[in-house]
Amino acid sequence: VPVLDLYEDATSGVRLEEIRSMGPASFAKPSTETLNFSRHGSAYWVRFRLSSPGPAVWLVKCDNPQIDRIDLFLVTKGGVLRKTAGDEFPFGSREFQHRNFIFPLGLPAGESEVFIRFKSQGSLFFQLHLMTPSAFARADYLEQWGLGLYYGVIIVMILFNFLIYMAVRDPAYLYYVFYILTFGLFKF
Repeated sequence: VPVLDLYEDATSGVRLEEIRSMGPASFAKPSTETLNFSRHGSAYWVRFRLSSPGPAVWLVKCDNPQIDRIDLFLVTKGGVLRKTAGDEFPFGSREFQHRNFIFPLGLPAGESEVFIRFKSQGSLFFQLHLMTPSAFARADYLEQWGLGLYYGVIIVMILFNFLIYMAVRDPAYLYYVFYILTFGLFKF
C-alpha cells in the first residue's frame, strides 16, 4: 500500500467531508505495516493517494475478517464511490466473496484518493494490501496451499493420536486429540 495517513476518531462521529478537509497535521504516519489498536469505541481512518496513467483495476485487501465495519471511499474527479463491508453484514452481501475483505477499485486516469474507516467492538488489527487482480490470485493460491498443508498436518496428528489412544487406552492421548482439534479450529 502507498504511504498511509492515519486518524483516530475517538467519537466515531467524523464524516468523510470532515476528514477530507483536515490538514496533514491531523494525521499520523503508522510506524508498522500491521495497524494494531486496542482502544474500544474509537473509529480509525486511513487515507492514501493513488495515481494511474490510465484506467486500471486494483484490489484493496484487509486481512482481518473479524472487523465489524469497514467503509471505503474512493474519491475521484467524477465523485465519491462508497463501499461497505464487515462481519456485521452477511457473507453473501460482499462484493468480492473471500474470507478476507477485498474491495475492487476501478481507478480512472489521474489522481484518486482513498479513505477507509474501520470500526470494531473488539481489538482492531489488520494489514492493508493494494494489488492487481493477477497478483492477488497468485498470493491467494499460495496462501490456500499453505492453509491446506496446515490443516492436513492437524488432521494427520488427530488421527495418529486417536489410533494410539485406541491401542493403549491412555486418556492422555485422548486429551491431546481434543487439544489438537481445538487448536486447529481456533486457527480456522
